[in-house]
This record gives sequence, C-alpha cells and structure tokens, in this order.
Amino acid sequence: MPAETPYPNPFEIIRYVLRCLDLKQSNKRLDDLAGKSIYDPRELTRELEQSVPSTLKKYMGPVASDKISTSLSTFIDCYLHDIVGKTAADGVSRADVLGLLIRSCIKEHLVGFVTELNQELKAPHPSFWFSPGGNTVGATFAWLEEHQPDLTAYLASLSKENRDRISSWRNGNELPSAQSIQLLFSTNDPSETCATSRNKDFAKTLLFMARAVDFIKRHEPGEMLIDEARLSIWSAEEDIHPGIEIKRIRDQLLLSSGNENQLIGKLRRVLKPNVKKSDSLDHQETIKQSREIIKGSSSRQSAGYWIDWLDARWHVFSGNLAEANRLYKETFEKASFVAGDNLKHIIKEALVVAANQSKADAVFLKQLKWSLINFGYDIPSASSPKPSHKVLETIEGWEIEQWENAFFQVFPEEGLYPGTEFDFNDDSTGPLILTNPEKINPDYRYPDRTIKVGDTWKRSMPQIVWFALDENIEVCRKLLEKGANINVKSEVGDTPILMALEALNLTAVPYRSLNDKLYLLLSKERHNAETINTRTQKKRLLPIISAVETGRVEIVDKILSMGANPNGRGKTDEQSPLNVCLKLIGIIKNPGLSKNEQLNIPITTEVLDSIRRYSQGSFGFTLEDQIKVLERMGPSVLFQQTRESHIDLMYQRIIENTSLEEMRRIASLLIKAGADVNAEHRSPINGYTPLMLAAELDEADLFEIMLVHGGDTAKTYIDPKSGREISIKEIASYFDSRGILLLMSRIAPTINGKGKM
Repeated sequence: MPAETPYPNPFEIIRYVLRCLDLKQSNKRLDDLAGKSIYDPRELTRELEQSVPSTLKKYMGPVASDKISTSLSTFIDCYLHDIVGKTAADGVSRADVLGLLIRSCIKEHLVGFVTELNQELKAPHPSFWFSPGGNTVGATFAWLEEHQPDLTAYLASLSKENRDRISSWRNGNELPSAQSIQLLFSTNDPSETCATSRNKDFAKTLLFMARAVDFIKRHEPGEMLIDEARLSIWSAEEDIHPGIEIKRIRDQLLLSSGNENQLIGKLRRVLKPNVKKSDSLDHQETIKQSREIIKGSSSRQSAGYWIDWLDARWHVFSGNLAEANRLYKETFEKASFVAGDNLKHIIKEALVVAANQSKADAVFLKQLKWSLINFGYDIPSASSPKPSHKVLETIEGWEIEQWENAFFQVFPEEGLYPGTEFDFNDDSTGPLILTNPEKINPDYRYPDRTIKVGDTWKRSMPQIVWFALDENIEVCRKLLEKGANINVKSEVGDTPILMALEALNLTAVPYRSLNDKLYLLLSKERHNAETINTRTQKKRLLPIISAVETGRVEIVDKILSMGANPNGRGKTDEQSPLNVCLKLIGIIKNPGLSKNEQLNIPITTEVLDSIRRYSQGSFGFTLEDQIKVLERMGPSVLFQQTRESHIDLMYQRIIENTSLEEMRRIASLLIKAGADVNAEHRSPINGYTPLMLAAELDEADLFEIMLVHGGDTAKTYIDPKSGREISIKEIASYFDSRGILLLMSRIAPTINGKGKM
C-alpha cells in the first residue's frame, strides 16, 4: 500500500495498539497485512476475533482483553464502514486525517474503554489516565500502593534487581516491557491466596494500561490524543465529525487546484456511462493532458485514480475491454483507502468488465468482492470461514453470472462511442423459463448424461436431477434401473433427493405437488453424506431444512439417518434446521402475529441479499440496487397486496398439511440428534438462538428439552435499538410466556453459574 495513502488500513491500527502494549513482538504476518490495501476480510476477522484476543488474554487476563478486543473491533468496523468507505480523502495528508480521527472517533473509543474498565474493575477514574505530561507508570504504582496495601509488601519482597527495574519505570527512565510485567506479577505460586492472585492480575492490567499511555505520549501525535481524551472526559471538547472535516479540507484543495481539476471535471461530465458520446479522440487527448498535470503535482498524486478510472471508461466505450480491465485494476489499487464511496462505483464498473473478459478475470473479481465486504458495501456469499486465495471460497458462480449479464445495466448501449458494439448474451437475466419440458427426452444409454435446460438461459445438470425437478417418477425409476448415479449434482448444487424434498415443501409458493412417490423412490437409494449435506449456491437450499419444511417427522428422521448434519445452515439468511422448525411452530400457533412480523421485517443486508439471490439479476446485482427497488415498489398497493397474498397462501398450506404436535416432534428429534440450541443467528435479530425463540413462543416442553441438551439461559442478544443486552428471561416476560417463566423459576436452583443445568 502506498505510504501516502490518507487512511491507514485496519492492520496498521491493530499493530499500533499492540505496540502500545508491547505485545506486537515479531509478527511478520501482521506486518505484511499492514502493507496491503486489498486483503481478504477473513484475515481481519481472524485477527480481531482470534489472534488479538488470545495475545491480550495471555498477558492481561480475560476482563481487560475482552474490553480491548471489543472496543478495537467496534472502532475498526465504524472506521471502515462510516468513514473510509464513505468519505473521499484524495489530496488530504495522512497527518491531517489522523488528527481528525484523534479529535473524534479515536478519543471517543479510548475514553469509552477506560470508563468501562473503571466500572468493571474499580480501576482509577478515567481522568487518571489522561493527565498532561508526567509518568503514568509511576502514578499507577503510587495508586496501587494506596489502594492495594498487600501489594506494597509483595514489591518489597522482590529481588534488588527487580526493585531497581521498577524504580527505573517509576522514574520514567524506561518503559516496562510486556515480558517484565508478566514475570513480575506472575500468579503461578500455589501458596498464594486467591485474593493475592487477583490483586496481581489487577496490578498487571493497570500497568499494561499505564505502559500504553506513556508509549502514546512519547510518539506523535500521542500528545494530541491525551489532550483530546482529557477534554472529552470533562465534556469540554470540540464536536468534530471526521467525514465532514475531511470533505471540507478536500473541497478547499479542489478550489485551490488549477487546470487539472477543470480537465477532470470535464471528463467526468462527458464520460458518464449514460451520456451520448461522439468525439473519442478529443476525450483521449484530455485524459493524456490530465495525466501529465497530475504526474507533475506532488499534492495531487492521490487523485491519480481519477484519471485511470476515466481512461478505463474510455476504453469500455471504445470496445477495448482487455485494456479497460487493466486500467480498472490500477484504479482499484490506487483508490483503496483513498476514494471513499467513489470506490463503490469503481468496483461496480470493474465487476462487469472483469466478468466479461474472454475468460472472466476471477482473481480480480475475488479482490473486488473482498473490498465490497471490507467497506460494508456487500456481505459474504461463500461461507468458507478461513482466509483463502481460492476464488470459489470467496465468490460463487451465480455472482459471476450476474456480473457478466449486468454489463448493459452499468454501461448502457446509448453511452458507447459510435460504432462500438458488444455481442453479449444477457438472456440469463430474470427467471429460468421452460416452455416445453416434455420435449426433453431421457437418454437411457448414458444414464449419467449431463443436459442443458431452459429457454431463456441454459442450466447444466445431470438428467436425473432434471427429471426429479420435473417430478417425472417413471423416468427417474428407469434411469436408476439403468445405473444412474444417485449422488450427482448440478453445477449449482441441485441433487435428486433435494428435488424430491422440495416437491413436498409446504412453504413454497406457487404450491408444490406434495406427491411423496418420488421421495419414496429416491430415499431408498444409498446416498453418501456429502450428497445429503450438499447446499445449493444461490438460494442455499439444504436437504435437512427442506425435510423440516415438509412438516413430516418421518421424513426428517429419514434424512437424519442418511447422514444429514442437524447443524447445517441453509436458506439465504443461514438458518439452522431447528430455527426453521421453531419459526414454523410460531406460524401455526399465531399466524396473524407471524404475518405481521414478516410484513414488517427490518430491511437488513441479509434481506437485501435474499432479494438479490431470488431476482436473478432483474433488480441489479448490488445491495444498493435492491434498496432502490424496495423504495420504488414499497409504496405500491399492488406490491403490498401481492406480498400479503403470498404469505396467506404459504400459511394456509402449512396449517392444512402439518400440525403443531408434528412440528414439536420434529424439533425434539433435531435436538436429540445434536442440534445446537444455542446457535446464534443473524436474522431477523443478530444473536438470537433457538432457545430464545422457544422462550418467545412459550414452548415450555421444548425449552426444557433444550436445557437438558445444553441450553444456556445466560446467553443474551443486543437490542439493535437500545444497544442493551436482552436476557432470555426478559424475552419471556416481554412475550408473556408464562410457561417459560414458571419453568425458569422452578428449575432456577439447578442452573449453574454459566446458565446451564
């Protein structure tokens, strides 16, 4: 990453925090990541959720490490999504950016952290840490001697070498190292009392904090941070919004810039994708002039991405997609941690160009997807949790298809230069239409033959998958007799058994046949566990969840016996089978309430992603595109009526074809098969578990079974409105779940300190 990038990347921030605590040590991996503007978002997740917490916990104990890790994660999330991803900073120096960040969000998070530490550990008042000048380590020893008298005796018992070392720290001659603090306050002596051990851990935590403060004071712009934090504590600080201030500085720079700004402004107007164009040679000459001017201006180097971006567009409008792709790569690299929300538009254009190369530039597409996630423009599609350079562990095939077919959505034909034409096949936008499925004939000579189906666009699949989808039982039977492999799947993950289960799905609208003959035929075959646990890409259909949605306990039992994972995640919002089952119980118990909740479901990124996955690109391919569709369609009476009719039809089908008792039996079966009753879900409320849902629904018998199988009554979720932790008991109280409240009162003596029986 260029040294002059205005915004530091998150790994630079993590590295600085660890250096303050003397815990950075030798970490080549972190150093490498700190030098990158394009990185796998899972690398950041691993650093914040694994590496940093484990390092902190080793030296500082669980309370302080948890507080620091949480504060750091929250800050970085806000920093990337609300500042870096939204506010362009080209032309603004890193020093100016850091100053504004210190005067706003950095000091706020730092003060919030020490305030929480004071409340949790009875540490010194927050103002203690931000005294001007002085030696915070020395002040900390003095505070400990006053408030922890037994510590004085311990310090006096140390060797002369260690006492001299502490004296040097107290005098400010040197900063204590992490290793020295750890060794001096080790709690490994078995003869120590618990109280002494706790006091040592407390002292160790405070000294690490003091060490960090003194480190900050010694390095620019640390003095500013200490001053701003002190002012914040006494509510005397100036109210600064970094995004607004960065924009103000940038606007001033633009006003003072000369000819290059005028040229760029002209190019931005004439090279808009939807503007009719004529003089391509004049536009290219203007691009060359602008490039030369910026090249000769040291203050405008960070604006260089503009010229590459406009040059890339020029090559798109001229029909040269290979050169456009090269220029978009250069633009993308220069714009990261510089361009604010301009980066979002650069990526959108780059995606359709990279997808439409003679062979899709998969590596570039992967990097673009990484940045979409990093800056909060998109959410992950592939579910691989570990960092990976493999393309298909970041993006899925359907995404590449959507990007490929969205070219003219991004670059309308009327915006191309005269004479430029592209021979793209965009027929795969919209639903797969089959007008004459009966014309597809089985090939019994080659029972495992792969065929292509569809009038609007072609989908490849083994023929037995197609005939299972078509519910042609006799053809499937004959293909099996001829030796067809039951463990085959389509290019998107469709399997014969999944097609048979989907034919029985009570939640499908339009209605499915509910004919179980195909299922009975296929379920007799020997399936391997991989097939039973294969999830489709786009809609994330999963056999065990499809089985739950049949509302038939014997089918769920059969799919489990075939090797289904009771904790597999499916559906577009990554539901577990048990959660899906409990939601169906909620529909049967109170369809009116369930309908109201569904109609008023918050528009989360998961909801937007679901729309994208089901719309086949008809509404665009970004989450922002889906928002625009909802804003356009939301006020429509017809749209609302259609939604309500869809829900009514689905609920009618569920209520008519299963029962409350049957769904309870399915839930019990899943729990006994190992379903995680404490599994957190992101939708509709982040952090909600099946145990919480059972409490909400007042399913006392199921709740008790869940407790027997490890249910944790101490788990909470964060209310997105208030930011407050909500307990299971509060959930039960809010929904007037009297059976749950009575049960919790009755079993309270059997619950251990961790919320489990």
